[in-house]
Amino acid sequence: MLHVTSVNYFLPLSNILITLINILDATCVCTSSATCNNLAKVVVDLLPLVNQNFATNISSASAYNSLWIMQGSLTTSNCAPQAHLVDVGDGNDQHLHPNHTQWAQTALLWNAIQTQDTNAAGRLQQFVQKIPWTSLGTTDGPVSTANSEREFSTTIAGFTFNFASQTVTQPSASFVALGQPTNAQISRVSSQAQTTLDRMYAFAQGLFFSQYPQSFYSNRNKQPPRCSARPH
Repeated sequence: MLHVTSVNYFLPLSNILITLINILDATCVCTSSATCNNLAKVVVDLLPLVNQNFATNISSASAYNSLWIMQGSLTTSNCAPQAHLVDVGDGNDQHLHPNHTQWAQTALLWNAIQTQDTNAAGRLQQFVQKIPWTSLGTTDGPVSTANSEREFSTTIAGFTFNFASQTVTQPSASFVALGQPTNAQISRVSSQAQTTLDRMYAFAQGLFFSQYPQSFYSNRNKQPPRCSARPH
């Protein structure tokens, strides 16, 4: 099945999802001899690139488990719901900008597999589909632009994705700065626990900024709502 971006057409006999400019192969591929564990062919094809771009080692089995947790069992014989996860929309033509398209697709798939969360996956996809790709001109690869932070970058689920420079970073966050615990509370937290708390605050900060426009907090002195830290 193939999928064409933006205006979606499903061709039942060919298992193809079409989105106007980009074609995604949603044909189900068995990834296990025992129970099949169907994955859309586009997902199977992208997995090696996900592992390369994000220095991971995600197997088809773990990808299937993550997508099953997120979407549930497939109700039809096609894998269109999985293919839809990597639909970058009609703003980026995979034929003119294959590198941009491919990196964006791997970022969408990596985020979906890691979070196992339809909300986080949907928010990142909505952001990608609104990116002004044409402002990058004919360049098809990592670029640094004056507007890259504003137009090409977003923070979702504790990670900042920059689709111009093609990077994913963990924004720094400190539970001491954001949670503002008392000195007595801080003294009871080990260095290992503080590292974990900092990561949790980075994740929470990512969730907050993905739900509210970053321009709303354009004043650098403003902070997300404070969390109450009560370490034990």
